[in-house]
Amino acid sequence: MLSTARDVQRRYGPAKATVVDVARALCVSHGSVYRHFPSKTALREAVTQRWLDESHAPLGIVMTSTAPTPPATPPRTGCAAG
Repeated sequence: MLSTARDVQRRYGPAKATVVDVARALCVSHGSVYRHFPSKTALREAVTQRWLDESHAPLGIVMTSTAPTPPATPPRTGCAAG
């Protein structure tokens, strides 16, 4: 349901996408969507939270990695002669 809601929000924009649009895409009644989410806002927040979770998962792997950190490049000083 969240994947379909995400697709609908991408198509129409989060402000214009409705619960009815999501229900149509799922081939269910809008009442079925409201059984899982009490409002359009709650559905939009769930889609956003899922996106954040999916986006941050790879970052967690990087943050816990034991790979060596590359050495820092010293800052450049002065201007290059042209």
